[in-house]
Amino acid sequence: MELREYAFVGLKAGVAAGPRLWRVTNTGDQPHITILFSTPDGTTTEQLLAGLTTMMTGKPAADGINPESLRSVGGCTTLSVGQTAWIKLDLAAGSHGAVCFSPDAETGAPHVLMGVTTAFTVA
Repeated sequence: MELREYAFVGLKAGVAAGPRLWRVTNTGDQPHITILFSTPDGTTTEQLLAGLTTMMTGKPAADGINPESLRSVGGCTTLSVGQTAWIKLDLAAGSHGAVCFSPDAETGAPHVLMGVTTAFTVA
């Protein structure tokens, strides 16, 4: 998986369930962090983003998932530009989401609000 402005690259096609070693590389121009969540079945990127926006602002979004339905399943700490981390994960089959909460260098806004979130399937 690659982290960059403002996207996760390599998750949209889905990933295999079970124990895996993930290579996570920051190919962007800013530091990034990866937090992985299990989400309700069928969650879309738009629903995940709306639920996270609710969590961060306290204002419910119309089509967002309930933020309390998110369960952390792994991730990695902040990676500087060009840095790579290897993380052991054992993801169960189902719907998941990846999120970056790092602040943007220019605006200070969390990257998640700039599009660095994606829903993906583990099969």
